[in-house]
Amino acid sequence: MKNLFFNLIILFVSLAKLCNSTAQQDSKECNSKNCVLPLCKCSNTDRPGNINLDDTPMMIAITFNGVVSSQYMKHIKKILNPIYKNPNGCPIQATFFVSNKGNGTTDYCVVQSLFNNNNEIAVGSVEYR
Repeated sequence: MKNLFFNLIILFVSLAKLCNSTAQQDSKECNSKNCVLPLCKCSNTDRPGNINLDDTPMMIAITFNGVVSSQYMKHIKKILNPIYKNPNGCPIQATFFVSNKGNGTTDYCVVQSLFNNNNEIAVGSVEYR
């Protein structure tokens, strides 16, 4: 128990030093000399490499959290309609964080169908425990 306590103290001291060094770095003026992609990006509206706005890639994450059942599929199909495509021609996809918590019970046949259509399925905990 004594070793565990000692190790925790070392961990907290190390984290405090890391946070202080990060705060000092953040207080410096951010510019192209002290902040270079991919390790650093200054907080501004400049696009990386000054690429054109039309060529700037954008990533949008679509996630659903909770019960997945056939009663919700009509709404999901409106959003994940195959007429909507990414610029590369691929259909849009989503991540489903599946559980049985909420209104109803998850229909795992519907979940399998979503997975078969290249959506990502994730389960943190069926009952959020």
